[in-house]
Amino acid sequence: MKTYHTPKVLTLLFAVAASAFAQAKEVQINAKVISVPLDAAALRDAGLALESTAAMSNLGIIPADKAAAMLAKLEKISGHALMYSPSFVTRSGVRSTSESIREFIYPTEFVPAKISSEAGSKPVQIAPGQVIAATPSTPRSFEMRHTGFRLEVEPVINSDGTLIEMNLAPELVAFEGFINYSSPVKAVAADKEGKLSEVVLTENHVLQPVFCVVKSTIGVSMPSGHVLVLGGASGGSLPSAATKPDLTRQAKLDGKPTQAVFFFIQVKAFTP
Repeated sequence: MKTYHTPKVLTLLFAVAASAFAQAKEVQINAKVISVPLDAAALRDAGLALESTAAMSNLGIIPADKAAAMLAKLEKISGHALMYSPSFVTRSGVRSTSESIREFIYPTEFVPAKISSEAGSKPVQIAPGQVIAATPSTPRSFEMRHTGFRLEVEPVINSDGTLIEMNLAPELVAFEGFINYSSPVKAVAADKEGKLSEVVLTENHVLQPVFCVVKSTIGVSMPSGHVLVLGGASGGSLPSAATKPDLTRQAKLDGKPTQAVFFFIQVKAFTP
């Protein structure tokens, strides 16, 4: 028995096959996160300019070769750092997340400092023959925060595989340093001649971390293979993915941005 298809039926069959082919496509996500000193002249030379240092800016969608040229210029700026460079694959219509993070655990509540004449952690002679002890503020509860880079994407490929509707939520969280919210515990001591002087019983540090957060939620239509460029700013130096947090660093208090952060996010549709 032979089966014959009319041109109309063949057209329908081809359309169904093309639809199935398009739905089977996957998306390659390649991202780079670069930080450089916030130097307006150097950024203009690289073809980049931040619209605002208070929020992340969409700097446009560009071809891959132009993005490569921008990256090459950024790499020539003194103090540049490649912070993260994730690459992963997802399917059209599927929400996926890539993250490179650390757990940063820090105290949030403290038992207040106290002074006692009993044996303690830091005995200090106040008067000849007299000893007291000062116990600094002691942590009693803690919280954990993730630091690092997180990229959430949901791509939807069009019927011919040339255009990708992208919903993205990039987020960068970096530890910038500590602020001390306390002051030393002091006392007045007398020497053998009765001369008074101020002594520090304990430095009594109550340190709280400051985090830089650069994030955005954005929806764009991108040609396959092109690169979305986003930019933001930070008030302090940003460590790379391989750098452990410097727990001795003091956070800046003026809040003035000193670092520019750029996200280069490329998407490519392909059939496995």
